Amino acid sequence: MRPVLELTLILHSTWRWAVIFTLAVVLLDGLLALSGHPPDRAASRKRFKLLVVAMDVQFLVGILVYAQSPLVRLAWQNLGNTMKNRELRIFVLEHPVLMTAALVLTHLTQMVARRAPGPRGEQVRTLGMVTLIAGLVALALPWTRPLLRLG
Repeated sequence: MRPVLELTLILHSTWRWAVIFTLAVVLLDGLLALSGHPPDRAASRKRFKLLVVAMDVQFLVGILVYAQSPLVRLAWQNLGNTMKNRELRIFVLEHPVLMTAALVLTHLTQMVARRAPGPRGEQVRTLGMVTLIAGLVALALPWTRPLLRLG
């Protein structure tokens, strides 16, 4: 495997934990808001911005992996066989499509939440949208692969 591709794969595999961690923190913010103990609004917004940054970085690194991968190039040459192969289909189509949808929802959440009436409304809307985002991310993760790639 080419060194640049290997490095981007390691980064992509490792950075997913930043995405998962920030998703969990933002979900916790929303759950606290529902329980009647809302976190500070400004701090909550900062944590959501960290989620946006984590998702953006992961997406950009994912594009680099996708563009460099000889496996992806080969899979696109025979899409019929790719669709029959679960492992290939996940990496070539399902993972990129689901993660793109999660990224779009993440950016939309910023706009939708800010238009909510009051701080509680903002946190409830954020919780609903972030729950959808977490679901998409969970569906998109390649669970058959190691949880951490070190080389």
